[in-house]
Amino acid sequence: MPTSDEDVQSNGTSTIGTLRELLILVHSFDSKGNAKISAATEKQTEKKDDHSDYALVLRRFNKPTGELEKEQVDINSPYMLRFLSEIATFYPSVPTTFTQKLSIEAPYKFLYHHWNKISDCWTGADDETSMHLKSLITFWKASLDKKKAELKI
Repeated sequence: MPTSDEDVQSNGTSTIGTLRELLILVHSFDSKGNAKISAATEKQTEKKDDHSDYALVLRRFNKPTGELEKEQVDINSPYMLRFLSEIATFYPSVPTTFTQKLSIEAPYKFLYHHWNKISDCWTGADDETSMHLKSLITFWKASLDKKKAELKI
């Protein structure tokens, strides 16, 4: 669902969530205490306020001390949103029909709750949906590996 004219390509289709990539943004503070947002990789350093063209946007919010305060993933991909709407039957305080960006805070309980359905059903999805879901699965596995390393399991 386009939110502005910039979200629509010349052929009238939306660009929201079409880049099958994970963009990692770090929200932090400079030496003067001013808030800043930077991309975690050189490849993703474009200067713009809206990153909705990425299928997934991982946001890391740091305290002024540099410590991680919270982390969240924004799911913009209409393919992922449609798929999650089909498999998510219930989760407290989260709607089960997703038509716009879905933001989930770490530890990503919503994904964990529906993980068996996601992992069982994604290979049966159409090609484009499967490609988008592969990004979500890669993100999720990396998140779990990071958590396991922190817990030393």
